[in-house]
Amino acid sequence: MTFRDYYETELFNRMLFQADVLEPRLKSFILSGNPFGVSDFLKEESNKFPLLGLSLLDSNGKVVSSTWGQKGDDWSGFPEVASVLKRENGFNIRTFDFEKQAFVATPVISDQEIIGIIVMRSSMEPVSAGTSQVIRFIIGTFLIALLAGALMVYSSVRIQTQPLQSLIESARNISLGNLDEKFESRSSDEVGQLGRVLQIMVTRLKSALREAGEERSRFQAIFSNMVDGLLLIDSNGKILLANNSFLTIFGVSFKDIIGLQIDHSVLPLQLSAIILRGEDGVDSEMMLEKPTKRALRIRTATIEQDGYAIGTLSICEDTTRMKLLESSEQEFVQYISHELKTPLASLSASIETITTKARHDPEAQAKFLNNMGEDVHRLTDLVNSILTYQRIRDTGEQMFKFGAVEMVLDVHGRFLAYANKRKIHFDFEIPDDEVYVIANKDRIIQVLINFIDNAIRFTPEGGKVVVGIENTPDSRRVKFYVSDTGIGIPKEYIGKIGERFIKIPRKDHKFDTQVGLGVSICKEILRRHGSPLEVVSEEGKGTTFSFYLKRATQSNSREKSADLAE
Repeated sequence: MTFRDYYETELFNRMLFQADVLEPRLKSFILSGNPFGVSDFLKEESNKFPLLGLSLLDSNGKVVSSTWGQKGDDWSGFPEVASVLKRENGFNIRTFDFEKQAFVATPVISDQEIIGIIVMRSSMEPVSAGTSQVIRFIIGTFLIALLAGALMVYSSVRIQTQPLQSLIESARNISLGNLDEKFESRSSDEVGQLGRVLQIMVTRLKSALREAGEERSRFQAIFSNMVDGLLLIDSNGKILLANNSFLTIFGVSFKDIIGLQIDHSVLPLQLSAIILRGEDGVDSEMMLEKPTKRALRIRTATIEQDGYAIGTLSICEDTTRMKLLESSEQEFVQYISHELKTPLASLSASIETITTKARHDPEAQAKFLNNMGEDVHRLTDLVNSILTYQRIRDTGEQMFKFGAVEMVLDVHGRFLAYANKRKIHFDFEIPDDEVYVIANKDRIIQVLINFIDNAIRFTPEGGKVVVGIENTPDSRRVKFYVSDTGIGIPKEYIGKIGERFIKIPRKDHKFDTQVGLGVSICKEILRRHGSPLEVVSEEGKGTTFSFYLKRATQSNSREKSADLAE
């Protein structure tokens, strides 16, 4: 290494050190996204060190601010800048303003990524002056002690600069994010001690970064997999983070909300108001209409640091199912109360009449005892319906092969006398040949009985009820239906048929409009047979209930299917 090389190296190292001093401030300008004031800062620091010029480039090598260049100029082609873009330190000497000048480029690093480049230029005068001084010193020394003096100077410089150069190079590599770099410090002098201290610092830094990464990974796993929706905002109301459950509940994506003020985002204003109110430990409820109607319970928790609020974590719990269960429970209690009240009141009245007014009238007693029997029968039917509904939901259905035509004729025969008594024309429509299906015969008979009973009860005198079987284009299924010319069902209630305890209001109270559990039981039975319940009705003209069963082949003999219960 020549003395000129040495002074050039020293000049470069000094400029690199100056760049390291400036890096934190320039990094803050870049990360803030607000370059205001950077030009004055560059001019001030350029005069302070001193330097001929100081520039800040972006990560692509374009000028952000410079004391000698134009904003937006592309310097990526300059050797020193090109070296930094390759993640190497950039050094270059070239002629500028009619004189040779030294150029140094060093990166601005954030999260191991280059976010900017610092470019300095300096006069070569210190190198020339230093070189001239050494030459004069060598000449003088040569005159005094010739070769001995020159060797002593060279050895001294060599010994003093080599360990420092190694430390500087290692420190520079670590500043670029290479934490595996090791400080070579075999000597026991001050330089060796400095190297060992720096190595201890790097080891502790690696350990701290590893622990922070593990903690961040654990938090991310818990946050992402929570069933409830989670939303994190800072103290200014800016949305920082949301988990997948939150995005699903509100039908948004990360790009729709992250980085926005919560009260200016696409999230509901009611949610924003609850979160910004920030009442820790207080449950708030809201109804969400879109994208899916949900009932939500919102709870917020303030996040503090050093006694100051730095953010708010909001938990959004979907309570829709809970609300539905509560509503179902209320409906059940109301239904049971209503259904028990009527027969019990009738029983009470009949008992009172028998024990008082009809005490000595056998004919009246017989009449009221008959009424009491009917009331007891109604209570028994109610209890049996509840037990049947629960049993069907809790157990599976065993499926067997049987003849559907034979079954329909059997059910038709059971109701023929009852229909004639009500002056209803009750008919059947069946194929000429037997049709075999696979199902639970007892349950399907129960479904047909319920539909036929309702059809006869809701059809006025002179009307018609038909139970039938129909082959479908799909050879794997058989259609069953019960049709009547009765009072029909209002259009707005057709979709609710099959819900428990549904009541259909009518102006004419001549007919019973309490659906109760019967159709609900039928719908559950059909669901377990893999069939929907289809309802077609027109108020004042009649109703048709239909469903489908799996067709069996004629070669099968009492074939038992798999249990289809869920």
